[in-house]
Amino acid sequence: MNVSGEPLLSPALLVSSLLPPWRSASLALPHSNVRLFNLGRHALAAAVESLPPGPVLVPAFICREAVGGIRAAGRDVRFYSLGPDMNPVWASIDASPEGRVPVAGIATGPSDKRGARSRTSPAAAMVLVHYFGVPADAARARRWCDERGITLIEDCAHSFLSAVGGRPVGSEGDFAVFSFRKQLPVSGGAALVINAHSGSSTMRLRSGRSGVCPVPAVREVAAWAVFSSGSGRLRRWLAPSLSDESMRIGTPPDRAQGIDLFARRIVAKLASRSGEIAVKRRANYKRLEGEFHDLPRLAPLFANLPNGAVPWGLPLKVAGGGAARDELLLVLLHEGIGAWKWPDLPEEVTQGGFPEALMLAGETLVLPVHQNLSQRHVQHIADTVSGWALSSGEG
Repeated sequence: MNVSGEPLLSPALLVSSLLPPWRSASLALPHSNVRLFNLGRHALAAAVESLPPGPVLVPAFICREAVGGIRAAGRDVRFYSLGPDMNPVWASIDASPEGRVPVAGIATGPSDKRGARSRTSPAAAMVLVHYFGVPADAARARRWCDERGITLIEDCAHSFLSAVGGRPVGSEGDFAVFSFRKQLPVSGGAALVINAHSGSSTMRLRSGRSGVCPVPAVREVAAWAVFSSGSGRLRRWLAPSLSDESMRIGTPPDRAQGIDLFARRIVAKLASRSGEIAVKRRANYKRLEGEFHDLPRLAPLFANLPNGAVPWGLPLKVAGGGAARDELLLVLLHEGIGAWKWPDLPEEVTQGGFPEALMLAGETLVLPVHQNLSQRHVQHIADTVSGWALSSGEG
């Protein structure tokens, strides 16, 4: 059985989105001040460009593409540690009233006269990540940043449809970055939300230019064909790359490129179904989570799925490190299940200083929970994971 790692376009939606007239469609986002981009890292770079000088605080457990966006904006990056609840370890990044932030791990400040790295310098912003659709404690991050005069950027790339207390995730930060392709069947499309904190709503920000590009559509057709054909050989050849975050078609590095009109139309068409999509993702997550209780060597990354959280996937921690996690991943891919690893850590993190991030990245495997999964798909995922865990536990 073939189980795609991400939602696929139905043929009807694909055709209707490709046909003229090519008119700009409203995305109906729950925020008023929005700029659109092709990728989330492009939106993040645009936000960072608008800030006063200073490094940006970023969690060590993060993908290197996001860090690349910050560096593309000409900023240094300083990493901080996360606790078991995936929130910042505040003591490790505590700042003085002047906002001079201690460097954890590798120092990245400018060299002094002796060639040594400066240990502190004023921080311009903090990036708070809402991992896998589960909201972090943004209210505390807001207070922490306000006390130190630091801009708060919420990374909501995994959490496009999530909410906290009835408010959409991303409402606390000065900026919030969203990625549509984590929840919807599009290859590109991101939003930068500018909230009315710390005068950020008056900042001048660049926005990408919309265009019509056939490449994302080609990828969607290819993905639909692979997972609908029933061909095991075709799936084994192409499916891993179609589910792998580092192997995507139609993701040019040019930050000036905005959301493609093809993706924009799909997002607009699916906006009215966001509630239905959220319910299905949550139901699939909870069903799989229930199947994995008391299984050896496996544990969900989060103890529970909070109300309002709309998961990108179900992250599992696989005991035994990267070898065990990769073994399970190969079993899943062989069974046609588009699971994936996340993140590909930045080089500075892999070089040392953040053992918790290294361990977490080595143990984490993400299972699909998207809205296109049928009950048979979910059961196939549960049976495959449970079979591996029980057999490996006996060994």
